[in-house]
Amino acid sequence: MKKISLLIITLTTFASAQLRVGIDLNGGLKGGGGFEGIASVSLEQTSKLGIRVGYEKTLFGIAGVGAEYFMSQVGDAEMKIVGTFLGEKISESETISEKVFPNALMGYGLVRIPLGVPFLRGIIRAGMWLPMGSGEIDDESFKWIDAYDPAITWGIGIRAKLPVMPIGAELLYQSMTLSATEIEGGEDGYSFLEGDFTSISLVATYSF
Repeated sequence: MKKISLLIITLTTFASAQLRVGIDLNGGLKGGGGFEGIASVSLEQTSKLGIRVGYEKTLFGIAGVGAEYFMSQVGDAEMKIVGTFLGEKISESETISEKVFPNALMGYGLVRIPLGVPFLRGIIRAGMWLPMGSGEIDDESFKWIDAYDPAITWGIGIRAKLPVMPIGAELLYQSMTLSATEIEGGEDGYSFLEGDFTSISLVATYSF
């Protein structure tokens, strides 16, 4: 019992936590396909702003775990269609006010890698995400958990924090794999884009 208590005290002493608040810049998803020599199409959906709020716990400032809530779309999104049909180029863009990306609850492990500069660390993180929130199609609401399956999320980036300051900053490239289901409705049901939702995140951190 004494050994367990000593271990808990030791881990608590050398463990640190941080709160995280950040914004996503130009997050989006690309998809495409077509028939060789006849037609091809590339579809891109972009959200200009997202918000992240999270909490991390690390040991010796090197490795740890984290949880994060991600609001994928704040305001309108933009859809761009670029393609060719019988050699003719097609290009179209549309602003969409309805929410086209799911929110997400993420759990992940992380590693911080020294970069040779005292206040800089590289970051690698990987885990799973769970679709959250709801959307609307043809005036009918649905839950995003019915549209997408839980899947993999990962990120890489760089962290800057002075040793004596509790406030730091991170710049991260992040990705969520979107694995779509089909929601019943209409004549053939509704389908959703599959692929990787990627974004660049700028995050402020507070360590304690």
